[in-house]
Order: sequence, then C-alpha cells, then structure tokens
Amino acid sequence: MTNNLDALLAALYVKIDFEADLALRGAELLRPSFKCGKKRKGESLLKTVRQLIESVNDTKTGQPVTRSLIAYDH
Repeated sequence: MTNNLDALLAALYVKIDFEADLALRGAELLRPSFKCGKKRKGESLLKTVRQLIESVNDTKTGQPVTRSLIAYDH
C-alpha cells in the first residue's frame, strides 16, 4: 500500500510542478473540473473539441478506398 501512495504522491508532485511551469509561461490546460471544485475556464469547449477530434479520426480511419472496377490497370 505504501508503494501505491508513494507513486500517487510523486505523480501529484509532478502534476503540480508541470502546472506551475505552464502558468509561468501563460498557458493553461483545457480539462474538466473536479466534482467538488469550481468550473474551470474553457470547460464548456471540451465537448466541442472532443467531438471535432473524434470526427476527424473517424473520417481519417473510415474513409473508403476508391477502387477501380477494371480487373487490372495498364
């Protein structure tokens, strides 16, 4: 159990350090808020951005290949 707690605390420290570095550079991550926390700026955009990304991925992977009806091409 102690190893799991140590890993969690290390990950939290890295996350806090990473977010502090982003804040120094004037950047913010676009992500949902915690259930008990206040709404984050830009949170309303998450659904739209996610749908756009999924749409692009579906278009890219689900694109039918144009095939010739001729048995062979010369």
